[in-house]
Amino acid sequence: MTGDNIMKIKNKKLKLYLTDTLILLVVILLAIACGDAKDKGSPTSSITGKVTNASREPVRNAKVYLIPTSAINKQSVSQANILDTTNNFFENLDEPLEDTVRLKGSELISAITDSFGNYTIASKLSDEKYYIYVQPSDTDLNHLPGGDKSRVAKSKNDLVGSIVDIKVSGSPSDSATYIGSSECIACHQDYAGVKYTAHKLGVAVPGKTGGLQNKQNFPYYDDTTSWKIFKTTDSYAGGTKLIVGDHDSSRGFDKFKVYEDSTKVTTPFGEMYLWKDRESEQFKITIVNLINPLDSNSPLTLPVKLTYGGTVYKQRFLVEIPKEFSTSLGSAQRKGLYPLLQFQGYPGISNGKESNYNRSMSKWRDYHLDWWWDKGLDGTFGTSDDSLKLPSPLKTFEAKCATCHFTGYNDLKLNTLSGEWLADAVDDSNGVYDIDGDGAKDELNIGCESCHGPGSEHKVSNDSKNIVSVSYLSPSRENMICGTCHDRSAGLSSDTTPDLKNGDMLFNHVNKLPKPGMSRAQVIKEHTSRPSAAISALHIDKKHSKSHHQQYADFLKSKHYRNDKQLVVCSDCHDVHAKKSLAQTKEFKHNMVADPADPTSSLCSKCHNLEYTEHMEIKTAAQHAGAKTACSDCHMPRTAKSGAGMQSLSTAGTTTPSDSNTYVMGDISSHLFDFVSKFNLGVSGSTPGKAMSAPYTNECAACHSVKSLESKTPFTE
Repeated sequence: MTGDNIMKIKNKKLKLYLTDTLILLVVILLAIACGDAKDKGSPTSSITGKVTNASREPVRNAKVYLIPTSAINKQSVSQANILDTTNNFFENLDEPLEDTVRLKGSELISAITDSFGNYTIASKLSDEKYYIYVQPSDTDLNHLPGGDKSRVAKSKNDLVGSIVDIKVSGSPSDSATYIGSSECIACHQDYAGVKYTAHKLGVAVPGKTGGLQNKQNFPYYDDTTSWKIFKTTDSYAGGTKLIVGDHDSSRGFDKFKVYEDSTKVTTPFGEMYLWKDRESEQFKITIVNLINPLDSNSPLTLPVKLTYGGTVYKQRFLVEIPKEFSTSLGSAQRKGLYPLLQFQGYPGISNGKESNYNRSMSKWRDYHLDWWWDKGLDGTFGTSDDSLKLPSPLKTFEAKCATCHFTGYNDLKLNTLSGEWLADAVDDSNGVYDIDGDGAKDELNIGCESCHGPGSEHKVSNDSKNIVSVSYLSPSRENMICGTCHDRSAGLSSDTTPDLKNGDMLFNHVNKLPKPGMSRAQVIKEHTSRPSAAISALHIDKKHSKSHHQQYADFLKSKHYRNDKQLVVCSDCHDVHAKKSLAQTKEFKHNMVADPADPTSSLCSKCHNLEYTEHMEIKTAAQHAGAKTACSDCHMPRTAKSGAGMQSLSTAGTTTPSDSNTYVMGDISSHLFDFVSKFNLGVSGSTPGKAMSAPYTNECAACHSVKSLESKTPFTE
């Protein structure tokens, strides 16, 4: 072999060696790189996706957070915590995701969306669950925080290597205006089922329904305005007569007893007649002064223009003050409507009866008749100079109650002649009543825009960034929409409306209401003088509500609201669009998404996987009728009362029921989702009629004796 050949072979081997070495080096470098990439989140261990709005438009420069469930503060919360703004509850605890981002955002795994809305999270995840939360950029006023993936916590295995697309809610601008639900339903006909809900029947013209109202789910809705009670006649004397008397100044709005049975009233003050004028077909209430037959204002006949409530618990009557009555007392003609008298004689859970011992549980209940009664010169009720009078002009329905009932509540203004605060709602061709007298009917009930915001921009653009998509909000913001009315907060007032401060109307300083999609922290700061229900609106345990429209106050304290599995929202249990009714199938009570009376339904079992009979045996050492006992029977006791509630068995057997021997039950379920034991503070050791309304003392009392409860030692809290 020549030297040249040897040299060629050596060169060839060298090249192969160098090539192999280079390849090996590349492999090593790639391995190192891949190892680093894997640690930081390689393509196989990263999370990618796109953030869009409901119109599938990209949401740019938004920050996508992975919030570990361990980072959420899950401490027990009391009503005192909620009310005490000095402990920063509304800043640090009441919004699980937003509070965590604000307090610990720099510690959280996150990524920012690009110009196409795309994001990539390439960080190593721990072995726990995460909520995925989107925070739009500070300059993005078209979108709201949260996203449709923010409700349920996901494990590392669910997320790593996945494509997670997220939709966030839009938001109308401050210049958007209301258009009415009829305009919304014209395009969104699959949501027309709202007309079957109690939300749409809260305010109605007596005996009539508007185009956005259907009462098929409420068989007793017309009981108060039908011929059964408001009898058709030519004069008031032919109507249903109620006796009013036994004034008690220590009571709240029901200072008078009201009964059809005259023997129930010891000292009659007057009579009320409920009748329908045969000629005009107008429903009317006539008040006759018995204590002072010389009263020139008696009899006083008040036309019933609207009913208020009536679907489940109670119904009140909104009356108009006749011009001649106003002028005869030297007042300008009143324009507003005033509540008068409450009917609560519905079968079922608000079963008001004249035989019930407690006046608040009777068929009829006084509702501020004292506003209409002048005590005379001596300032004492029940003397011969008592006379009927005008109520304060500040007591109009429009000023005290309407914000939670009118869609597009606006134009709050003072009538300088009458002194009344008056308001308007959005015009709607299918509305029920012309509240402002401009010739157009108004939407006087909860409509689409009450939850989704004013729809003018959305209608013109057909762009979802101009409307609130509730299911894409953070869970706390969705709940806040309901909580605006289903809580007993107190509002602010401006310098021009000092009379309305601290009322149920959540005005800010320029008389605007909270916008759908606002955070609770912002609502509390800008719209309330008291963040939630006062302690006096709770039972003695200072946990469970005893007054109505406080479901949100209870819910804030529940484990459903803050936990490491699923942040529950109202729509998880309630179908506010009544899709079953729209499909002409049977609606579950309170528009529940599944049957609350069936313990095996998906209502609870979709989250709670347990065997019901076994669960009851472990907790109570009894089967309690096995599968016939629903979860809500024990975990949603009706502690609050809106209408009459129900009177239970007497502990004294055949003795006349009284406050000292008869337990009562409310008609509104607690949203704490806990169990009220017979040993709970407020139940045992309490006078029966003053004890907390708990299921043991009512529904269960048919089988279980309650006689020994007063001697039981309660739990202390």
